[in-house]
Amino acid sequence: MLNKHIQGFKAKKNILIFAFRHSAKEDAPLLLVGIRNTHLRFLYGRDVLNWAGKVTSFIFPRLGFIAVQNRGTNKEGLSFLKNEVQKGKFPLALAPEGQVTYHMYRCSPIQIGVANIALWALETGKEVSIVPLAVGYRYDESLTDLIKSWQEKTRVQLCQDSCKNQILSAYEQSLEIVASSFQLETNKDLSFIERRDVLCDAILAQAEDLAGLQNREGTILDRLFRLRFIAEDVLFGSTERQENLVHKTREYLKNCQVVDILEYLDPSYLEGPDQEGRMYESVLNLLDLQNRLEGGTINSRYSPRIKQAVIYAGDAVVLSDQTASLTSRKQKIGNITKLVEEALEKTSKELSTISF
Repeated sequence: MLNKHIQGFKAKKNILIFAFRHSAKEDAPLLLVGIRNTHLRFLYGRDVLNWAGKVTSFIFPRLGFIAVQNRGTNKEGLSFLKNEVQKGKFPLALAPEGQVTYHMYRCSPIQIGVANIALWALETGKEVSIVPLAVGYRYDESLTDLIKSWQEKTRVQLCQDSCKNQILSAYEQSLEIVASSFQLETNKDLSFIERRDVLCDAILAQAEDLAGLQNREGTILDRLFRLRFIAEDVLFGSTERQENLVHKTREYLKNCQVVDILEYLDPSYLEGPDQEGRMYESVLNLLDLQNRLEGGTINSRYSPRIKQAVIYAGDAVVLSDQTASLTSRKQKIGNITKLVEEALEKTSKELSTISF
């Protein structure tokens, strides 16, 4: 089916968009190599080149990838992107979730950007195919060794039990470690998710205080992006940097790094098909949380050196100008966003049931 959509794009019969689940930092290079018969034009956050290291900074622009700002309104940038959508030589590839979400079998709420791009594509009068992709990973390292590594890094000794029960205990211990690191307390009467969200809110509030931000509206992700863009302007902008401001910025960025992984932690993810894969992801996420608490970023996140991966393509969301002309623009955005999110969730669930 992938080749059918790719051939249609090459014949200028349709506009092709690959919408991929973003569960790991390795996703983009893997898709670039794994999808044959066409180059891909990836969209990536404008701040990525500042944080992702020299190799990424060198490669992304030279491969023709397009930098965008999440929740941005830069007219020149949007005009360039619109032209690329409508007249580009290669299919676009983007992560509708907005950033890495650390779970291959669960789709997080997606951003409206993919719907806006789809509407631009529909203005050409061509059919638009949005192909949902999910990437699965397998690691050549024992689960018990990873759990042991977590215990060593956190200095928390887990009871001898099944791997699953040890991981459940590590989830609980991790919330306490986070709370202690930021001089916060947790309410044991609340559920894990409620305690997690309270911590995320409090840690972001500390960061917003340091950044002098009055606007604290929106989701956790909205607040994270707002803080990141302010930090980017301070650390990488053209204005002369004040050392005290730089120090304060680096301090609140640590808060952002912790929340970036903390907001996705959920013990209920352990339930479902491929429990072993879910346990691996969970332990790697808990290890990453400790990495962030120690000042690390996604670039210093531990990932076993030897791994296998599979790219799974779900059923495409196919749009036409006829179907898109039935409602207001706001309704179109909502409808397309819902269709893509459902397709990504379905594709993720299907991935969890296949052997690889």
